[in-house]
Amino acid sequence: MPIRWMGAVGVTPDWQVLAEVEVASDCDYVDFTELDINRDWEYYLDVVIKNPTDSYAIYYLFVEDDYTLTSYYNQSLFAHDTTIIATRDNNPEIASSKTGDRVLSNIRITKDPDGYFRYTSFQSRESSPAITLRMNCGMKTAPVSDITSLRVSASVSGAIGAGSRFILARPRS
Repeated sequence: MPIRWMGAVGVTPDWQVLAEVEVASDCDYVDFTELDINRDWEYYLDVVIKNPTDSYAIYYLFVEDDYTLTSYYNQSLFAHDTTIIATRDNNPEIASSKTGDRVLSNIRITKDPDGYFRYTSFQSRESSPAITLRMNCGMKTAPVSDITSLRVSASVSGAIGAGSRFILARPRS
């Protein structure tokens, strides 16, 4: 099933949906396998997550079964009302959510010319009137030969709530 993507200069290639996941019950992670970034060049991952827990949750994007937080860095820009904050963390954060709240995150994923896994994430989170904008960019600290698997994982058990949705697509069919 192709989807349309508006690129930076009006390019509208057809994107092929590789996976659609709607979580039936609260869980800790969602895996995507049988990928090939060397063939596909990049991926687009759209996530809508509800955090049903009593804790603040961070959502991470792991690659190639490397679930060690310190194998990644991310830089983020956070805007809430008139407050703007920049941070750098030693983890692959793509989104976060307060207790019982929701987050939408649009993520572009690739392997750069030197073999490093990279992503950008654009988030809309929390509820009116406290809606918050957050942007992240991140990378793995060592190169990878391919990207064959991805995992979206929550920092808190059960923080990917029932009804959360994930769509993974590629620009080539």
